[in-house]
Amino acid sequence: MHNIFKLLSYVIVISCFITSVSANSSDWDISETSKVRLISPFSQNNAKDFIVGLEYEIEQGWKTYWKSPGDGGFAQSISWDYSSNVKNVSILWPTPVEFEILGLKSLGYQNNVIFPLEIELEDASQDTFLNLQVSFLICKDICIPGDAKVFLDIPSGEKKLNDNYFNLERALSFLPEKDFNSSYIKKINADVFTNNKFSRMQIKFESDKSFYNPKIFLHTPFGLPVLKNSFTYSSDNKLLTANFNFDKDLISEQNFPLEIIIKDNNHNFKKIFNVQTKEELSNLEINKSYLYYLFISLLAGLILNIMPCVFPILSIKLMSILSSDNYNARTSFLTTAFGIISSFVLLGLVFLFLQYFKVSIAWGMQFQQPYFLVFITLVIFLFMMNMFGQFEINLPNQLSSIGF
Repeated sequence: MHNIFKLLSYVIVISCFITSVSANSSDWDISETSKVRLISPFSQNNAKDFIVGLEYEIEQGWKTYWKSPGDGGFAQSISWDYSSNVKNVSILWPTPVEFEILGLKSLGYQNNVIFPLEIELEDASQDTFLNLQVSFLICKDICIPGDAKVFLDIPSGEKKLNDNYFNLERALSFLPEKDFNSSYIKKINADVFTNNKFSRMQIKFESDKSFYNPKIFLHTPFGLPVLKNSFTYSSDNKLLTANFNFDKDLISEQNFPLEIIIKDNNHNFKKIFNVQTKEELSNLEINKSYLYYLFISLLAGLILNIMPCVFPILSIKLMSILSSDNYNARTSFLTTAFGIISSFVLLGLVFLFLQYFKVSIAWGMQFQQPYFLVFITLVIFLFMMNMFGQFEINLPNQLSSIGF
């Protein structure tokens, strides 16, 4: 009997401890499509700076917004004016997702999301009372503004973890990394170029791991829209260049902070720059550069055509044309030109097809593919055996009788 009473006393003590530890979260502020509450990972706190969580539960299909929401919506705001022993509250924003509401592209969150809040206290030895007024927007087919009021007492004392600790640590893991030492990202550069019509943001990323279908999110003071950006990859997909073209009127300052987040399977990284806009080349300079590149292309083509491996073939073709009448010569020229143009159009379509499926396109890209290397090795081997006379490839009579 004594052991039974002893066991019951242990159960009561543990239950009281769990209740006191687990209870450190506010009541839900419930609205029609969402509910909001505060959670603390500690039942007591003795640090001047610590983190709590602002938790949203959003009904299926409804969404709320990131700090740069995109084409529509607005970000949440928090007031802590009626809190006690609180000096400052800062929102830590998890990496958002892109979605479309009412035909507008936006950035934000859905279902369940926890926003970590950095709390700075006036005095760590005093009890803390959090009284937060949260304004937010929830959208689906319509948008409904929300206004939640959440309260939480955190007594002063030695830190004691509670059941909310795991959920808050999980929420912190969704924040983008900021330290190059803890990420595969090695370097990020950002430039903003302006001309008469557009402001072009060019961002270059370098990583130890390949980029695969990344998403890039931008935060500026201007509330820029969500644009479809153009990507250029290196042959190994470890160097990425992204370009965003915004209307020039949207960027109203020459110097401004630019926050960049890149997210894919290998990366979730954030970098903040203070950027200064630069003047892009004028139209006249661009035209000059086009003429320069056109001249270089023609010169390269000329050099290629007089190379020993190409020039004899051209001379044979030219001799056959000179020995033909005018009609046949004209037909031969047109046929040759059509073949060249068709070949390059087909080649361009192939590259567009590869780009559509996010295949890296670069000079010599085929030599990065093991299947191509096996194939070309086999072709060269067969060519070598043919040159050594091991076998012959004879054309059909109909083809062999056709002259140049």
